[in-house]
Amino acid sequence: MAIRPLAFTKSWMSKEDFPTFEENETQVRADMEELHAQTRDYINNILIADTKAANIPVDAVEGMDAQNLQEAVEGLHDDLLEIVADPRFLPDASVGTEKLSSDLVIDCGTY
Repeated sequence: MAIRPLAFTKSWMSKEDFPTFEENETQVRADMEELHAQTRDYINNILIADTKAANIPVDAVEGMDAQNLQEAVEGLHDDLLEIVADPRFLPDASVGTEKLSSDLVIDCGTY
C-alpha cells in the first residue's frame, strides 16, 4: 500500500462549495477552516498511519520476500543474528564488549 495522496472534498474555485458572498459569519469561519481541517486530519489520521513500517511497501530484492519495510527490517535483523551465530564468521559465536573494545577499535591517530 502506497501513501495515499491528499484529496480535498471541496474546492475554493467552486461557487457551490464556497459561495462568493455569505451573510452568516459563522458559516464564513467554518468555510475558512474546512480545508485546513481536512489537511490536519489527513496528516494526523492517514499520513501518519500510512508511514508505519508495516504499511510502506518495498520492491522485491533477491533473497528477501518482504512485502513491506517492517518485514524487510525484521528479515535483515534475523540474517544478522544468523551471521553472528555462524562460527565461520565469528569463531567464538559472540560479539561482546570485550571483543569490540579490543579487536575492532580503530586508532584514529594512525591515519
